Amino acid sequence: MLLSPHHRVTAGRSLSTWLALTLLGAVLITALTLSFVIGHFARRHELSQAGAELMQVGWQLRDQLDRGMAERHAEVVALADSELLRSLADPSLIRDALQTLQRKVPLCTWIGVADSNGRVLAATGGLLEGQNVSSRPWFQAGARGPFAGDVHNAVLLERLLPPQAEPWRFVDLAAPVVVGGTTRAVVGAHLSWEWARDIEGQLLAPVMRDQGIQTFIVQRDGQVLLGPDGSVGKKLDAGVLAAATGLAGAVTAWPGEGEYVTAVVDTQGRSSYPGLGWRVVVRQPPVVALDRYAALHQQLVLATVGVILLMAALSPLAGRRLAAPLAQITSWLRDPQAPTSLSLRGHSYKEAHWLLAALMAARARLRTHAHELEQLNAGLEQRVNERTQELHRSREDLQTVADNLPALVALVDRELCYRFVNEAYRHWWGVKPETLLGSSMRDLVGEPNFVLLQPYVQQVLSGRRVTFEQEMPLAEKARFVEVTYVPNHDEQGGVDGFMVLVYDVTERKKLELQFAHAAHHDALTGMPNRRRLMELLTLSMLRTQRLGCPLVLLFLDLDGFKAVNDNHGHEAGDALLQVVAQRLRQSVRRTDTVARLAGDEFVVLLECMPDASHRAVVVDKIHAALRAPVVLPSGIQASVGASIGTAEYRGERHVSAEQLLAQADAAMYEAKRAARGYAEATKGSGRTVIFHS
Repeated sequence: MLLSPHHRVTAGRSLSTWLALTLLGAVLITALTLSFVIGHFARRHELSQAGAELMQVGWQLRDQLDRGMAERHAEVVALADSELLRSLADPSLIRDALQTLQRKVPLCTWIGVADSNGRVLAATGGLLEGQNVSSRPWFQAGARGPFAGDVHNAVLLERLLPPQAEPWRFVDLAAPVVVGGTTRAVVGAHLSWEWARDIEGQLLAPVMRDQGIQTFIVQRDGQVLLGPDGSVGKKLDAGVLAAATGLAGAVTAWPGEGEYVTAVVDTQGRSSYPGLGWRVVVRQPPVVALDRYAALHQQLVLATVGVILLMAALSPLAGRRLAAPLAQITSWLRDPQAPTSLSLRGHSYKEAHWLLAALMAARARLRTHAHELEQLNAGLEQRVNERTQELHRSREDLQTVADNLPALVALVDRELCYRFVNEAYRHWWGVKPETLLGSSMRDLVGEPNFVLLQPYVQQVLSGRRVTFEQEMPLAEKARFVEVTYVPNHDEQGGVDGFMVLVYDVTERKKLELQFAHAAHHDALTGMPNRRRLMELLTLSMLRTQRLGCPLVLLFLDLDGFKAVNDNHGHEAGDALLQVVAQRLRQSVRRTDTVARLAGDEFVVLLECMPDASHRAVVVDKIHAALRAPVVLPSGIQASVGASIGTAEYRGERHVSAEQLLAQADAAMYEAKRAARGYAEATKGSGRTVIFHS
């Protein structure tokens, strides 16, 4: 339908007014929406930022708690494994060692050692010495293994310790003293709970306290171990802990106290310290957290009002300018008799020209594009089919390659569920590979093995490549394997799982052990060689210095061996040396050491020989054992004796292992020259006794 000039003018004015009102309404809605959205997200950001800051405080306090408990736990375990406690020496020596440790760790209020019956042998300050603590939980648990007990009030020590404003509370640490597989004693330590308050005071600076930040340390059941005045001993509401766990910036309602931005962090333990299930709770009033948001919100309101007033003044002018060319285009579009082209009159803008050109070419382009889209769709369908078949073949090829590798190959997602496994899992574990897809890694390897693997799993999920060795009990047999975990990164660079490569290195490990044994033992007799002897002798001399019990070194040279070797051959000589080695082992205690240096030279290391009579008994047994005839493989009987030189060591620090061995060697040659059954001489700082068969 054609429009008259009057109708065209009216339509142009209506369009101008409509555009002005539309523009003003759009600006008003946009400004209000942006103000609301920005204010909303600003408030969420401030709460999230406050929650993140509280989580950071919780993590720092958690790490300080775990580190402090782990260090004390390790010190008690190391003390229980020390030679001083394993020997159960003089209680005064043990007490000195315990008080030395207490000076290093002054927050350990009491450290003691009780025998297997629960009687306290030694303790710091002599407290509770002689008393029976067998009924105390720390003793009963510490007798079974390393133990860390939760916070509790003092029982036996309350009346022995100096009074203070609050009751004495302790964290118990204990470990068994195991000798020869038997628990001989239990080491116990009472760590004062005041150390936790010191950590809190150091962590929460005065400026943080001014911001209303408060911290709580609670047990598994929610009971407060440390917190603001009046909260210790009470239980936090379980709903509060559940609502705040895992969230950052959430406002949580505390019954009877109001709303707080709350963060909850669980302790995790560290190294061999398993943790006690404590939780760190940090809170802050929302009104403090949103201080910065209030000023920003006021600025947003003022800016929104200013934008609305400015656009209200400019929208009529903008509407008329926008409407003029659009009215011409609208009239042209409505007129079926209009020419194929249009020239805009008056003041127009380039966008209007672009719109006009676009409308004129639209129909032609639509037809062209429709034809092109039909062809493109057909081509895309063909390429999708080809790509699908190619991917299917690639997956089959990858599965074939992985199935023929002599190793376990798997892909595990972040939830530790299998997404890909190769055929080796069937042969190693005795399970069908397809049944493992979607199942948990924990279920396959078992809980004990998973506990050993967990540290490496945490490392690879943090983005680090991990390689380690360990023994793996499989379906058919136990194997020693080399395991490699390679992180798998997603498009954003995060770790969404990892690849598992497991190689069987059992045979290599056996060879390593064989080589290590061969490097320290004589190939003919299986005895320790010179290298191993010097290692053991050095350790024995250190024990003598610490315990004061003398050691004796016997240097033996066989008499008559050369004649057997020359007359009957090396095979007979080797057989004779093997028999001599066996008889020497049988002549000494199981804790003593017999070593072959070279040829027909042997050394016997006797620890804790208090006097010459004990030494003479051992020498007589050796002479008696060696005098018995030996039947060689050829059936011929042979007999040998031995020249024996001894050197005694009583803890002289200036004497080395080489010097002590040289003294025994010199004593042996003196015995050969003396050519009699028993002789004594003094050499260096130690007493050297010479024997001759």
